[in-house]
Amino acid sequence: MHRRFLAPSLVLAAAFVLPAAPARAQEVIVGPLHWYYPEDEGAQLPVVKRPLRVEYPERLKGSDEIYYAILNLNLSSKGKHLIAANAESGSDGLVRAAAMRPYAGVRYAPARRENQDVDAHVWHAVIFNPASTSAKKPDAPARLLEVWPGFLPAPKQAREGLPRPWVKIHIDPEGAARLAAFDDDRDSADAAVAPAARAAVARWKFAPARKDGKPIESEVELPVVMLPVEPPENRSDWPPEVTQQGPPVYPDAMRAARLRGEVTVGFVVNTEGRVTEAAALASNNPLFDEPAIKAVLQWRFKPGRRHGQPVSTRMAVPIVFQLDEPGGGNDLYSVKKGDLAKFPPEWQYDQPPKPINMAFAVYPRTMLERRKSGTVNVTFVVDRGGHVTDISVVGSPPPEFAQAIVAMLDAGLFDPARKRGNPTSTIMRMDQTFSIGGDGDVPVSQATKDLLAELKKKKPVAELKELDAVPKARSRREPVFPYALQGKTDHGAAEVEFFIDTDGTVLLPRAVSASAEEFGYAAVQAVSQWKFEPPLRAGKAVLVRAQIPISFKLRSEAAP
Repeated sequence: MHRRFLAPSLVLAAAFVLPAAPARAQEVIVGPLHWYYPEDEGAQLPVVKRPLRVEYPERLKGSDEIYYAILNLNLSSKGKHLIAANAESGSDGLVRAAAMRPYAGVRYAPARRENQDVDAHVWHAVIFNPASTSAKKPDAPARLLEVWPGFLPAPKQAREGLPRPWVKIHIDPEGAARLAAFDDDRDSADAAVAPAARAAVARWKFAPARKDGKPIESEVELPVVMLPVEPPENRSDWPPEVTQQGPPVYPDAMRAARLRGEVTVGFVVNTEGRVTEAAALASNNPLFDEPAIKAVLQWRFKPGRRHGQPVSTRMAVPIVFQLDEPGGGNDLYSVKKGDLAKFPPEWQYDQPPKPINMAFAVYPRTMLERRKSGTVNVTFVVDRGGHVTDISVVGSPPPEFAQAIVAMLDAGLFDPARKRGNPTSTIMRMDQTFSIGGDGDVPVSQATKDLLAELKKKKPVAELKELDAVPKARSRREPVFPYALQGKTDHGAAEVEFFIDTDGTVLLPRAVSASAEEFGYAAVQAVSQWKFEPPLRAGKAVLVRAQIPISFKLRSEAAP
């Protein structure tokens, strides 16, 4: 069940267990609380009643990288519970989970304004310095002591999602920081991103690097976390307050396989305090997507308020599945270095890429109907930003299988490879097997097999017009603009047919038309992960056939 990525090859293999890292003297710095909005700075900040004890993630103890997370928090005036927390990690999902864990059951003295206890919107940083930066060493790289996020106008967030630019930082012998260069021209091109990143880095503080015990100039590459800033006229008076928040169910199969995972679920809290539009925004193990979404859909809130009135509020939370054992379990997807000596120098690295958002490929319906199996080998580049580019199919596999794998990789995201601590591009290879029996790398559910049998017997299937109401989407991931078409066109369209079974699961999606076949496969890849309310006919759940148009526009979200 474990998927192993190999570089230069990316294949599936058996269990993956990381070797235990030697004990080293890492450092965790929990920064102070800061007001999120400058106009609140005259009030008294909340005070946590006991120090937050953050554990250095076991899996990162062998790393020489600096990690950090920014926690965006809303603390209630009652001082008894956390209303909402959205951790924006500067590096790794393990860091985000470690930084948030101490907030379970935390108590604090609430913020005060004009002698009244008040709600507070604050942020703080948690920094994880590696042992190599220890102050006890005469030769050591710089150690991060204080970090600030950049703040971007909310329209930027709504339009494209928050960027996380990687920057090269110059550190003088006094520990003062200066943004020297952007690692990726795309991140510095936006007029809002560059000033926000420069302003943030100017407030960072370091213990300088040392040579023979003496401070020296140095450089380090790190990402700058960006947080959204709503203008006052659009700002909620207060975000949603959770009133019911049950934990997700850990699937028995995942527990037995000792697999862990993290799913970032985006959702809307409506004016009634119910969760709608829940979707997996990122997932390093798609087998956890459904239990994470299902858990969030059961949460209840006091709705957010604007000008004293309830408003719908969009939120995102990481849902972490980990076992009570060192490291929390194994990853579904993992990367093996392979023989780096065969790599050209520009592709070599010290630390391989790590998948942080992956989904299963979709078994093409035509190939299922024809009971066709096959294997696809592809090479691709993971660039410095962690995006998959330059996908190339090796050999001549069936084109339906090849396009399905390309669509899967287009939607993938990695923590990029590192060379001397800096992000670098590298080339990888992946092997994926489609097996009609479902024992390959692409799942074929029993519900899919049953539906294929029913369609073969030409059993009738309900149509949308026969239903009591059109089923509402409970979870919907947006399609990704195909990399192969970027630079050739800036828009496209596809029409996707699919079935919704009695529990709202999408089965057998296929493109019935597309302006380019890549758009068809990209649309199918996204729709395969949608979830609906059960379709009802005369009050009874039924299987229904549906069809929907999907439109694509480059540099903006693809919208159905």
